[in-house]
Amino acid sequence: MFKKENMDSWNAVFTECQLRSTDLSNPTEGFLTGVLVGYLKRFGYKIEPPIMMENNEYRLFRTKLVKQIDHMLKISNESYVFTYYDLIRPTPKKTAQMLCILLNYLFYYNMYKEEVFKMVGKPLNELQDLKSRVEKVRCENERRQKENAELKQSIKMLNERLSASREELKAYVEKTGAKKEDIGKLEREIEELIEKQKDLEGEKNRLLKQMVSNDEFQELGKQTQQLENKLANLAKEQGRMESVLSKRNEDIKKLQQQSDELEELNKVFPKNLLTQLESSNKQLKNLQREATFAEAKNKLSDKDIKDMKEAVEQLQAEYSIKKNEFGDKRLEEEKKIAEQRHVIKENWKRIKKLEQREHNLKCRIADQRDIEKIIDEGVAEIMIVYDE
Repeated sequence: MFKKENMDSWNAVFTECQLRSTDLSNPTEGFLTGVLVGYLKRFGYKIEPPIMMENNEYRLFRTKLVKQIDHMLKISNESYVFTYYDLIRPTPKKTAQMLCILLNYLFYYNMYKEEVFKMVGKPLNELQDLKSRVEKVRCENERRQKENAELKQSIKMLNERLSASREELKAYVEKTGAKKEDIGKLEREIEELIEKQKDLEGEKNRLLKQMVSNDEFQELGKQTQQLENKLANLAKEQGRMESVLSKRNEDIKKLQQQSDELEELNKVFPKNLLTQLESSNKQLKNLQREATFAEAKNKLSDKDIKDMKEAVEQLQAEYSIKKNEFGDKRLEEEKKIAEQRHVIKENWKRIKKLEQREHNLKCRIADQRDIEKIIDEGVAEIMIVYDE
């Protein structure tokens, strides 16, 4: 008989499947199945009855349930037997006895599980650590195998690249030798051009010495300007003298006319009148002498002006000739110098390009050597790992 205190203890522990007196006095298959399922869940079993009550799956479920409950009952009482029939046709007495045994087993389990767990806790932890270490070692081995496979593939690719790089290096060395020959040839050409430039500089200096200096050129220009100014002043003076001479000629003509008239009148008029006429005649002669002197002076001025004009024209001609010679020679020399500078500049550009290409080739050769060194070191490390 299932006592009341046992029922209270059961209901306190299993809140999801409460026991009632009516259930124990008239137990059914459904009631007993629900109670046993709740009991097994208390021990951590994940068990749920099938939805369909009449099929092979449900019969298999009941068989497993009976087997598990019978195992727990035998732990407490080896003589006790729980059968499939006891589940589908439960009786009040056997049901109460079975539930009492299961409740005692639960109390016993709760009482000693801490001590048991303490005893097996350390081995379980060690086992778990060992499993973790084994799993870690296994993962590490897989990772190393994968890395080894990738490393082998990389070594294969690097060996292929190394062969190609060696071929490229050989070609680059040959090209570098050819470029060095070209550079030597260009250097010789540059030296020749430098010598030519020096010769041209010497020729330029020689021509500059032969040319009229800027000071002399400016002095000649000043003299020419002075002569032109003097010529202009003389031309003005000549015009003024010609004007005076013209006036004197007119006066002389008038006096000559008056003298002729006086000679005719001398025969008719008295002596005092003749005296006046003589005085007038003297004035006429004085005017004639002044006219002669002015004419001579005018002639002298014309000669000086003509000489000055010829000197100015000669100086201008010499100035133009010197200027043209100096300009032509300077243009020719500047043209030659510009051509030589252009040639030298182009040659320097070619040399710079060749030097840059040579530098690039050296850099690529150094990179290839670094790659070879890295590959050799990687192969050595791999061989060390394989030896270990």
